[in-house]
Amino acid sequence: MQEQAFKQKRSVGLNVIHGLLLSAVVFATLVLLWNFLIRTYYFPRADNFALLVNSCPPFHPNYSEWVLKGFHNYLYVYPDLSEHSSNFIRPMVNFVFFLNWAIFGAHWAAYLLVNYLIIALLGGMTYFIAEQKLGLGWRLSAATALCVVVAPSIDTASLLDPTFAFDLLCGLLVLCGVLSLISDALISCWIFLMLAIFTKEASLFAPPLAAAIVFLRFDELGLAKRFQISLAFLLPLCAWQFFRWFDFRDEHGLYVLMNRSSHGVVRTMVARLYEGMLTWPVAAMVWDNPSILQKQVERFALGINVVFWIVATVLVWNSAQKLVGVFRKGKVRISDEVYPVFAIGFFCAGSLFMPLILNLPRRFGGVFYPLFFLSLALCVHRAKGNVLKRVAASLMVAAGVCGAYLICSSYQKQVGAARSNWTMARRYVELLSSLHEPVVFSLDDTVAGYSSNQYVAAFAGYRGDMIRVNNLHVDFRCQGKLDFEASVDASQMIRLVSRFPGQCGGYGFDSLFPPLDSGMLDLTRTLPQGTLHYHLSSEKSEISAHSKEMLVEISPKVESGAILYPDFDNLSYKVIPFRLTGSSLALNAPEDRPR
Repeated sequence: MQEQAFKQKRSVGLNVIHGLLLSAVVFATLVLLWNFLIRTYYFPRADNFALLVNSCPPFHPNYSEWVLKGFHNYLYVYPDLSEHSSNFIRPMVNFVFFLNWAIFGAHWAAYLLVNYLIIALLGGMTYFIAEQKLGLGWRLSAATALCVVVAPSIDTASLLDPTFAFDLLCGLLVLCGVLSLISDALISCWIFLMLAIFTKEASLFAPPLAAAIVFLRFDELGLAKRFQISLAFLLPLCAWQFFRWFDFRDEHGLYVLMNRSSHGVVRTMVARLYEGMLTWPVAAMVWDNPSILQKQVERFALGINVVFWIVATVLVWNSAQKLVGVFRKGKVRISDEVYPVFAIGFFCAGSLFMPLILNLPRRFGGVFYPLFFLSLALCVHRAKGNVLKRVAASLMVAAGVCGAYLICSSYQKQVGAARSNWTMARRYVELLSSLHEPVVFSLDDTVAGYSSNQYVAAFAGYRGDMIRVNNLHVDFRCQGKLDFEASVDASQMIRLVSRFPGQCGGYGFDSLFPPLDSGMLDLTRTLPQGTLHYHLSSEKSEISAHSKEMLVEISPKVESGAILYPDFDNLSYKVIPFRLTGSSLALNAPEDRPR
């Protein structure tokens, strides 16, 4: 007996070491790429501004607001035009940025190391579960782990931007919760799932599933005891819902749930589900100017998905009939042998629910893919029929190859553009920090992204009011340039004309929900700092589409201010100060003030 226990402990120790070695190899590979291609170029931009200002000690955040206000104002760029669309409660995200500051300080590029560590740990944890808990053998376990670290959910954003690590962190926490659950370590499972739902909403399915599985698992404890334990697993979800009610009351404010269609909620959800079934489980959609080969990969994945849903429907029907037979016999306890398979399979299905019904991009599969590959590996190892084994193995290989190709092709294509973005972000912040004008109007902003203006200003140390005129989405691989003119017309209005090649990007309003009506080419915004009149000339009528020319007329209500605009020739920004004296308005020459 003691010898058997010793062997078991030794086996656990070896599998832990193997998992850690795999994680170390993955982490070292990503760090090498980071060191040579990213480290010296990276600078925060877009969503990072809001998260850094609200999480890191130098910006004096109110830590209680991580829970009591959440992301309510983080991504609220145009308050005069938009509803709140980021009513998220994600204190774990804030805490990770807080830890980043504690470890790395203002070495911003090092924050990406946490992303790479999460990816590496996902691979190592997958290996440990597959080998130790499921007994799949080291070859199949290693193949499963390798598929996880190149899964479609690990897109370029998670390799180049710290703010895109949290679908993966949520997936890691849920995976740890599943490991605890199948190990009957209920307290640690409860902790991991609680942390997961306060990291990302993609894990909201997990506590109810855990509660149901625990209720079926421990029938020897009696009905009352099982009911109490199951209710305990629902407490984190209740707490999350309470804080949402307390913080936001009746304001939903979740952009993924907002109806952006004129066809009604039901019709929109049916359309999303249909599109989601074509997109998942092998999510290969590329949103940023896909190449011809990437489009072919998308079509290949679409065909696989259609076949998957046909096969899955047949399997689910057969399984449901068997399950009904079991319930009729009154044998509802999950045996020790079936328990890990049952738990992983149900968690896998639950994790696909949100991406599927909302047709979310592939990066939202951070929770789903580790469980998906483990489920496929179980089919390969335990399925009785060779046909099902081959189908599972083929799907596993196809998803892994698609993910690996998308990572490599997008990474190679986007690193150069990311460097240009980071260079412009650095100079944007340096210029903004040097300004003393009470108001800055940021035209064709390529840096601030979805971050609220107040947090962009706070990060730069600018103490005035910042007004976002518009955002500009740029393809830095395009050779087109921005043509910009600034003047004062006869009615003493600042006249700003921006011309940008449509194939190189387009004008837009980031974080605007609901979006502007299709066909709108003229818009007026009345703000305390001034009135802005927009006139768009475009072959496409929607303001967020690629536009070729935009005219903005500003009637300032302040004595002095500045216009901030990009200089793509030098990957920099320039500023045009203005002064209003009585009824006379004057513009100074463009400046690029000391960096």
